[in-house]
Amino acid sequence: MGTQPRPAAARRLLFGPFEFREISGDLLKHGTRIRLQGQPLQILGMLLSRPGELVSREEFQAELWQDSTFVDFEHGLNAAVNRLRQALGDSADRPRYVETVPGRGYRFIAPVEIAAPRPVAAMPAPPPAPRGRWRLWAAGTGLAAALVGAFVAGTLRTERVQAPPMQFTVSPPEGFVLEPAAARQSIALSPDGSHLAFTALDASGLYSVFVRDLRSGETRMLPATRGAHSVMWGPGGRSLLYTLRGGLYRTGLSESAAQMLGDVPVFLYAAMALPNGNILVAGPEASLELPRNGGTPTKINAHYRWPQLMPGGLRVLYSDFDTTTGRHRIRTAELGKPDTMRELLESDSRAIYAPSVKD
Repeated sequence: MGTQPRPAAARRLLFGPFEFREISGDLLKHGTRIRLQGQPLQILGMLLSRPGELVSREEFQAELWQDSTFVDFEHGLNAAVNRLRQALGDSADRPRYVETVPGRGYRFIAPVEIAAPRPVAAMPAPPPAPRGRWRLWAAGTGLAAALVGAFVAGTLRTERVQAPPMQFTVSPPEGFVLEPAAARQSIALSPDGSHLAFTALDASGLYSVFVRDLRSGETRMLPATRGAHSVMWGPGGRSLLYTLRGGLYRTGLSESAAQMLGDVPVFLYAAMALPNGNILVAGPEASLELPRNGGTPTKINAHYRWPQLMPGGLRVLYSDFDTTTGRHRIRTAELGKPDTMRELLESDSRAIYAPSVKD
């Protein structure tokens, strides 16, 4: 059997409060190593290699029980999966991680993220390009105990506007932890820059959305968001959008309930409001347009990962990950017109747009 080429750096897979290191086989919970080895650990590795997909009993047998009888295999697989569930604090009746597909096999159902290979460090801005009146602020994908709000990563001005970076600290609320995010939107700054929305993880392994008022420093949880995955601001910053088990929801900052807008990809990258009031949602494979008041999303003719609408409402800023270089390509294009794409820069992270600061 041929081997697939591996990247130079070992992948770290994140799900709930857990981290799985592919090469070493270490499983950690909140940074503490969990004792798991042998077939339960190998089963976890096979499931994490194909999250959301069925791994058949025949595949487990061929990989881990080649020389066993059918009875030994059946008993061994069931026992190993039970030990894995015990290590994860999971349940066969109400699974959060490992789902049984009766008579067929198992499926890993929790969102899985690939951790960034290294933390993103602030870098000096590159020289300005000849025209334009906006700048990009690069933002790290991880949210740790300390959070850097923004720093200049690129600029498109004739004259640079000197503005110091804004830096502040966000501590996890009591009973919660902050986790890095590679394939979801875990932090979102409101359009007017006055509030920061972020997700935090509780002891049960579920995220909730919190909003911090950057003027007063007050942080509060939005009660309708328990189990959320990604978080984005709605039009004008008057509401928040978040994903929850394959649905996109909207809630007001002072409301205790939420409205489901429609079904979206489980692994949704981001969403943004379109000039017509509808919502653009971007998943791993396609970008979709969702009616403003909810409904069935329709696929559009261009794919924008991590989209952000630029001033004027004509162009969208987005990021594509280049697997050959391991870096993000930050691009902009007119909505629905892929042939107008313009590449701005390469980055070690996604990018967040922020207006120029006037003297």
